[in-house]
Amino acid sequence: MFIAPQNQPEGFRRSRIWRIITGSGLVGMTALVGLVALGLFIATQVLITTPKGLYHRTWETAGQHIFDPKDLGDWKQWEHKYDSQIQTNEDAVKYANEMLKSIKDRYTYLLSPDMVADEQRRNEGNFVGIGIVFDFETDPKTGEPILDAKGNPKPRTDDQGHPIVRQVMDGSPAKTGGVQAGDAIAAINGENTSGKSLEDIVKGLRNKAGTKVTLDLVRGGQALPATTLTRAAISMPAVTWKMLPGNVGYIRLNGFDQLDAIDEMKDAMSNLAGASSIVFDMRDNPGGFVHNAVGITSMFIKEGVLVKIKSRIPGDPANPHYETTTLRVEGDDLISETERTDKPGKETDREKRTPYLLNGRPLVVLVNGHSASASEMTAGALKDHGFPVLGEKTFGKGIGQAVLQMPNGTMMHITSLRYLTPSGYWPGDGGNSVSNGIEPTTTVEPDAKNIEHGSERDNQLKAAVDLLQKK
Repeated sequence: MFIAPQNQPEGFRRSRIWRIITGSGLVGMTALVGLVALGLFIATQVLITTPKGLYHRTWETAGQHIFDPKDLGDWKQWEHKYDSQIQTNEDAVKYANEMLKSIKDRYTYLLSPDMVADEQRRNEGNFVGIGIVFDFETDPKTGEPILDAKGNPKPRTDDQGHPIVRQVMDGSPAKTGGVQAGDAIAAINGENTSGKSLEDIVKGLRNKAGTKVTLDLVRGGQALPATTLTRAAISMPAVTWKMLPGNVGYIRLNGFDQLDAIDEMKDAMSNLAGASSIVFDMRDNPGGFVHNAVGITSMFIKEGVLVKIKSRIPGDPANPHYETTTLRVEGDDLISETERTDKPGKETDREKRTPYLLNGRPLVVLVNGHSASASEMTAGALKDHGFPVLGEKTFGKGIGQAVLQMPNGTMMHITSLRYLTPSGYWPGDGGNSVSNGIEPTTTVEPDAKNIEHGSERDNQLKAAVDLLQKK
């Protein structure tokens, strides 16, 4: 991960690939909500201030970084609005988020120190839990997640209001204990889950490694005997792979937010070097680091543009400036070309690219409505370069957030950019107002919910393999 001072010298700002872009709102045991983020500006010094100072720094920083300052509205009214009510850091985080909600962008928020620690563990691919992922409710017309009063996705439930498990991680306590995708969790440690928020459900499941949690499960409408699981530290691989019949290589990328995702992809491609074709699965992939997206896309595209990024240059909200960077691969190089609105000319950088590993083989990309952000950036590039994309329309999030270290151990995510596919297509703002998504070249809906990706029942994967075998 690239770490640069918050007030960076000019040299640090030239390479736009060293940024992060995380997901759309898919919820698992690793986090309550994965949200799109692009831009890592983490200060190296420890920042300490009063609670009121933290709130004011948030107010000031939002004006300096928000992509479109017009979204702030009458921002001045918020500067001292809660002065009399802020006594603690918890108060400052609470009221700062009340202020940020006025921007009407659910991807802009302030993280408490505990949430910062959770985010760091996710980036390392490690967490403590039982190893399950929940599904969430979506709007049947738009496919977008339905949010609760706190802005978090509502869990998909059975008829009794109990949350339904979407995925059980291999090697996890839940897998060992017999929990299956499609099971509903009726109670946690004897407490009914009906009507609870996803945040409260996840809190009930998480604790220290070695502690126990008892689940009451419902499967196919029938209550099962109570199951007691021991929480454990779980290492989540970013990439899984296998060889399918017909010499088809299958690679599943769960997310771009792990620091070793590029290395794991290289290992997968190396192990599948003998495959005659590749299926690249990014279904339910909520996003991750943009340099991972660029590096992984480079493995499949020999030459050409990968992405275009327009980002706010931090500064005076009354006089905003922007820079637009085009990233492309050519030979052994990754080339970034940047133009700024505050000065003439174009700045060009070259650095060593991630190797091209597809080697001319046929490729099919799998996506669905839960593929977001960095996965849409990658799918959009591959589609523009002529590779078939199969499945369902993606989530529709073409915006990104600067991730800024703030005082007192907090961290701020704030929308500061938009990205476009090589053809100039914008996937949308993630459901704030526009969710265009990436349309598949071939639409294939799953035969049923909760089908495990890559399993024998996976009809979308079967369709991808059939398409490759026709080539």
